[in-house]
Amino acid sequence: MTLFTVDPATVTPAPFTNGDWSLTLLRCLASPSTEELPEARLCGFLFLAPDRLRLYLDTEEAPPG
Repeated sequence: MTLFTVDPATVTPAPFTNGDWSLTLLRCLASPSTEELPEARLCGFLFLAPDRLRLYLDTEEAPPG
């Protein structure tokens, strides 16, 4: 396999897409970078459309299910 070295300073970055924004949001909600954990926790998500994302959140006080 041929290895090509690339200088990152010379590469034009690709534009951010809706998928990139969705992934960024999910990563921030799944593992926030704060020391205190938020009250609402991410349980799941569902892509409804290219620009729509349904989030499922819960809290410790929520009843099971």
